[in-house]
Amino acid sequence: MSKIQRFIWEIYFLIVLLFTFRNTFHFFDPHSDIYLYYQILNAFDPLTRFIYSFNFLQITLNVVHLLPLALFIYGKRLFPAIVWQALFILKVIFDTAGHSFEIKILISTWYASHLAAIIHFVSSTAIYVPAYVALFMYAFLPKRLKLEDF
Repeated sequence: MSKIQRFIWEIYFLIVLLFTFRNTFHFFDPHSDIYLYYQILNAFDPLTRFIYSFNFLQITLNVVHLLPLALFIYGKRLFPAIVWQALFILKVIFDTAGHSFEIKILISTWYASHLAAIIHFVSSTAIYVPAYVALFMYAFLPKRLKLEDF
């Protein structure tokens, strides 16, 4: 990876880091909408703790996946590939199932305006596409990347 490419990836990493910490903060902040959403769900039906758990695991995996993204940028290998493959698969599962609040917002937006819902979906997911590509390559194509051991 050239110095310019690495610099672009480092800037991208900072953006993902900020998004990840912002989402994590809102999840635990008692004054946020998402926190209130899960409190209301739990008040009406304790079985909704599964939904809360999925979102918690999704946030946890997003924080954990900052490490392989950084390792990808610097071309370093840590742990066997099977560890990152399993974590990547879990990330896909919990990113799909762990966004109950955001899905409700998206559905509400869809009823108001289809175009606004599409723009909202694309703008909230597009930022993570390069990270998914990098994490997939790091987990499943380590020999192609010529990663160095620490």
